Amino acid sequence: QLHSSTHKLLIPDGVSRICVDVGTNVNTPSALEWWRQDNRTFVVGAEGNPFAFSQLAMNSNPHVYNAPQNYWPSFKKGSVGAKLFGEATCDQSAVRSCIRRTWAHTAHHATHFVAFNVAVAHFDGLAEFRLGLENHSETSSLFDFKGSYLKKKSKASRKSGATHIPKSLAPTVEVPVITLASLLALLPQDVPWDTLKIDAQGADALVIAGGDSTIARFACVIGEFDTGEYRVSSIPPYRSLLVEEHGFIMMDQHVFINPRFEAQFRANDLLCTAADEHRKREQILELLDEYARRRKR
Repeated sequence: QLHSSTHKLLIPDGVSRICVDVGTNVNTPSALEWWRQDNRTFVVGAEGNPFAFSQLAMNSNPHVYNAPQNYWPSFKKGSVGAKLFGEATCDQSAVRSCIRRTWAHTAHHATHFVAFNVAVAHFDGLAEFRLGLENHSETSSLFDFKGSYLKKKSKASRKSGATHIPKSLAPTVEVPVITLASLLALLPQDVPWDTLKIDAQGADALVIAGGDSTIARFACVIGEFDTGEYRVSSIPPYRSLLVEEHGFIMMDQHVFINPRFEAQFRANDLLCTAADEHRKREQILELLDEYARRRKR
């Protein structure tokens, strides 16, 4: 829900910080990391794949968590349903176990989580979204997959030798696309913004290119920034955008630190982490010290 006058997201009282997860997939594992460290974190997610988003929305519902067998359908192996939603849905006992083990965090924190079924890039509009091969909820992208991904993911591809995945093998669906600036415009500014995590399957740099000055409100930006498995014609200069325009310090190609939050970093009052990116506080402080020394020269 949006505030009637400010048009910002309505968030519960007592929220300590906001984190944004671009590319949540079916269970936003980064949110689990954030809530483990601070369960007062409010998480805003974006997922372009409508099949992954439908699973995320369902698994975030406390009613589904309490009685998944009443909501999750059972599919036969090889059926259309199994292809759309994954073979795990063939076994109801596995569904109950998996939901309570893997997706419980979104149900437990339902009041501190909102997600949008949109892809995030450098424009507002509509675009074709390439769906996963084995089931449509898995890895998907705004870009064509390369042949190497085809060979890894599709048994039928081992004889093809294709340089990219034909749309007949990687079906597409039209999805809404918004810029990062449009997404961030929904966030209230009276609560600290902690971490922006991006895993947009080849489009991470485009996400940054679609941002504006509000990116600098984050203490930390973490992205995959890898186009290895996708046919991307050009990559925006995300490093220079983050460092030169928005004032971040580059820790490595995946992690960018905002020196404006030095006091909070030194007080160990920031999360600055994601599901597969963990940086020790000592590493961050060393980077800030080196940044200060460079500025004095």
